[in-house]
Amino acid sequence: GNVSASVNSIKTDRVNNRVFVGGAFKAFYTDVTLVKKKDGDYTKAVNLLCIEADGKINNANDHAADIFTHPQPNNIVWSIDVQDDGKVLIGGEFTEIDGVSQSNFARLNTNGSLESFNPNPSKIIHAITTGTVDGTEYMFIAGEDGYLVKYSTAATPVADTTFNSAVAALGWEVGDTIWSVELFNGWLVIGGEFEFTQDSVTYTNLIRVNKDTGALDTNFNFTFTASDQDQIHMLPVNEQMGSGSTPITRDGLPRSTDNPSVRTIAGNADGDRLIIGGLFKDANSETSITTKNIFAVLEDGTIDKKFNPKPVLNDSGPDGHIQLAKYRKDLPSSDGNLYIAGSFTHFNSKAYTPEEVEALELRTLFTPTDRSLTNVARLFG
Repeated sequence: GNVSASVNSIKTDRVNNRVFVGGAFKAFYTDVTLVKKKDGDYTKAVNLLCIEADGKINNANDHAADIFTHPQPNNIVWSIDVQDDGKVLIGGEFTEIDGVSQSNFARLNTNGSLESFNPNPSKIIHAITTGTVDGTEYMFIAGEDGYLVKYSTAATPVADTTFNSAVAALGWEVGDTIWSVELFNGWLVIGGEFEFTQDSVTYTNLIRVNKDTGALDTNFNFTFTASDQDQIHMLPVNEQMGSGSTPITRDGLPRSTDNPSVRTIAGNADGDRLIIGGLFKDANSETSITTKNIFAVLEDGTIDKKFNPKPVLNDSGPDGHIQLAKYRKDLPSSDGNLYIAGSFTHFNSKAYTPEEVEALELRTLFTPTDRSLTNVARLFG
């Protein structure tokens, strides 16, 4: 697209075997093939893209797949999820879709048409997740200023007033941001940039609440130290983008920050490990293992010291923030490995040779031949 283009969310639709991509972009498939709109015309995909299992953008010219009409949010899409029935949930900082007023959240039918459900959040939405609770599927929608609500995913969604009231009463303030939410072992785990006090106890950046009632789990509490990195930015694969003295900075990724931030949460398939990623120097002042920018939590809420990216004392862990962490837990071929993406360029060293990598068995390296990583890595589970 352009210098400021970004991809912020990727979600697989297991119902229709598609992949949805959200961000800030105008995407071309080829010079001559564009996506089909609901009026039959062809155009660019703007901020939202649907890719079929064969790797092709969903449109009438490529193949016989059902047409996804590619609605165009007028601003950034930050988060995507897909209901069990294939309806697509998108959140971000848009105000309309295809000229129809729609504030920051929308539910789309499987063909991409805009559905009538509209909770109309006034806050930017950064995180959406769906999950089944006691036989009923729910959506959790979260974002800026501590906005977090729970709805059923029924044809006419119903707000869970008990949960919503309890979460709203936690003490969120203007400026607090929820970046990630994850259902894990009966809890909703919430990560972001926030701080509040309950019963004289301070909670920062990472909490979990009861998925039914919204009640805070007071036994789940972490402290984070702010990162000492000078600059935080997304380094594009195309080195010509953002090269030079000034890195690309936009959309919640400032050059520097005084506050720690949890950006992503991912539970494994066995339900016994929760990965926490973001931008922080350490968690709980842990010294026996590295907790810089990424660490794991056990079911009981303690740090999992077996998840340890610290084989050496120098330059351990990722040298940049972690924006996304995903297990392949929903695939038949799931191998237990963890995939991470962010602004890092090295993992566990800045200067290892391939021989040193092999000698130290640094198997976290996704592509060790050039001694560096750009934005993406695979970690053994």
